[in-house]
Amino acid sequence: MTRVLLGFVVFFLLLALGVWLKFGGGTVYNDLNTPIPVDAPALDAVIAYDQPIGDIAFGSDGTMFFSVHPGIRTTDNQLLKVDDGVALPFPSPAAQQTTLGSVGGIATDGFGRIWVSDHGRFGFENPRLLAFDVDDGTLMYEFEFDSEQAGAGSFLQDIAVSADGQRVFIADTSLWRQSPALLVVDIEKRLAQRLLEDHPALASQQWQIGQEGNDLTFLGGILSIMPGIDSLTTSPDGNWLYLAAASHDGLFRIDLADKTLKPERYSDKPLSDSIAVTSGGRAFITDIEHNSIIQADGRRRLTTILRDARLRFPSALALFDNQLYVGESALPEAIRRDDGDYDTIAPFRIYRVSL
Repeated sequence: MTRVLLGFVVFFLLLALGVWLKFGGGTVYNDLNTPIPVDAPALDAVIAYDQPIGDIAFGSDGTMFFSVHPGIRTTDNQLLKVDDGVALPFPSPAAQQTTLGSVGGIATDGFGRIWVSDHGRFGFENPRLLAFDVDDGTLMYEFEFDSEQAGAGSFLQDIAVSADGQRVFIADTSLWRQSPALLVVDIEKRLAQRLLEDHPALASQQWQIGQEGNDLTFLGGILSIMPGIDSLTTSPDGNWLYLAAASHDGLFRIDLADKTLKPERYSDKPLSDSIAVTSGGRAFITDIEHNSIIQADGRRRLTTILRDARLRFPSALALFDNQLYVGESALPEAIRRDDGDYDTIAPFRIYRVSL
């Protein structure tokens, strides 16, 4: 009996060591924030919701869409449309259950479509790319990835669309598989490529994410969430694709005219969960550890433009009409709660910042 018990102890210790070697550890990152400017912009609350905010997108007419953060468990609506200050399910509540699976990221294009990445419960079901008409929610496009493009353990998250609407880029954070990559879908040809797998620009650098005593570690540090690529955006002129891994010290970009899609380092950055870029080359980056937004200017210099305790783990950024919109998720708190049990930390807000 003693020998059997000892065998179980050794087995679980070896199992814990294996999990720690693959998913644990991590190093604390530096605080890159600069002094807050005297004329720092104010946060203007736009809408409050009862679940963590995941992503934000705008239609050409200014209609706001947002998603629930893919890192939390929910059986409720995952994609919402803001109408006269009220968040309504989009598409319909019925379609939320029958058509949407597991929403990762959202993005609009100039052709009246909102694109949705469906991570298929981390690749164990059917990861897909969907597009809906922004006006009536009609399903306009559906593409299912095969197991080589997005297999078990993948995590399709943020999404961006080329200016001509013919290519869609999706970040496979690959949280559990730990083989991050960029998926590129040719819409007309209905072909998908898995590119830059495990490229240093896309992979985690093993920085441990923490915020005010709440960190993304579990089981005493045996398991740490240190995501790879999870943020994508295109420049307003459509020439560049910007990308960032959450647990990484660099912001990168890709010249979309270059068929090799080779990433080049654009600037340093904090540990982040979303990026947005202006036509002048200013890059805004959420600092998920310090309730702030950091700017990389045209000369790649980092400055803090805003720091506010209300920005609890800012997970979403979007630009529209010279306004920056930022959504909070309070993820370190929310991720430890059961579905719907967010009452004590809700609401979760989207704020507007005038630039």
